[in-house]
Amino acid sequence: MKAQLSLELLLITALALAMLSVSLLSLSSLVQNADKKITQSDAQNALSRLAFAADDVCIMGEGNVRLVQTSLEKFRLKYEEGNLSLFYKNSLVSKRTRCEIEVAEGEIFEKNAKVSYEEGRASIGKPA
Repeated sequence: MKAQLSLELLLITALALAMLSVSLLSLSSLVQNADKKITQSDAQNALSRLAFAADDVCIMGEGNVRLVQTSLEKFRLKYEEGNLSLFYKNSLVSKRTRCEIEVAEGEIFEKNAKVSYEEGRASIGKPA
């Protein structure tokens, strides 16, 4: 009788551990997906702020400057054919802009960027 109870307890414990491991795997997947969504959202928010600042200085004209603060640690920008793109971690987001923008190719920004309008175009660079 004792051996049967021990075997039943062992089977119940093994079944509970198996169910727990399946639950932990699915929870891990949910956390990874949530982290990706947060990263994508942060990148989109930073890009919107930068694009708005670029459009703003274009409208205001020569000599205007905006300092844009983001929550992103390290990111890169690229401008091509009317689209401003932001690369952050493994995310890439793009936004159409109204004016031409000059961005130093490959420059890594850390939280802040300076958006200015000089010589007929917007320029995004590191703040001084």
